[in-house]
Amino acid sequence: MVQIYKIFFSFIKDTFYLYKIQKDNLMRIFIPFLLLIFINCKSQYTNSNRIIDEEKVFNLTENLNCPENGNCNFTIIPLSSLVIEQDEFGSLYPNIITGNKLIVKFQYQKKPIENTADSNYTEIIYFELDNDNINLHLQNEKLQEVKLLFGRLCYCKGETGYYKVNKGDLKVRMDYNNLTLDLQFEVKKIPQIIQTINESIVFK
Repeated sequence: MVQIYKIFFSFIKDTFYLYKIQKDNLMRIFIPFLLLIFINCKSQYTNSNRIIDEEKVFNLTENLNCPENGNCNFTIIPLSSLVIEQDEFGSLYPNIITGNKLIVKFQYQKKPIENTADSNYTEIIYFELDNDNINLHLQNEKLQEVKLLFGRLCYCKGETGYYKVNKGDLKVRMDYNNLTLDLQFEVKKIPQIIQTINESIVFK
């Protein structure tokens, strides 16, 4: 009987030992596998919210929602920061410096009138985004969180220059390689042609 007990306990001990070895081996394989899946998913999520991973400027001139009597240009400038400065007369102007943001620039240039001097007319919209957190929805005074700036450049005495935008609605969404931009705004101080920007851009 004693011998039977010894054999039984020896069997239990060996079985437990083998189970422990197999469990340890499984954990050595399973844990790195889980970590790999987690890192990959996190990487995909992060990249899905980013616009540009490279240092080059993105520029688009075709397939934009632009008035028929002019040309439009959509530009994204990476690794930059938008600084709104004032000249000696108190007029605002944009200054793009090196930084860690993305500068979005939408420019509309009206076709000049033939044989007419000083008929050049341009409107520019600037704002900056965080490349790691593109998705946002801002309204009115909160538009200055992205430094939304409107410029009207023309031979228009008293109605030209740059102005901060404090009235409007801005929605930006990045879904993998597709950027959706929806902006409605108003600058009361001066006339404006561009009051809405609605673009869906695919980054290849």
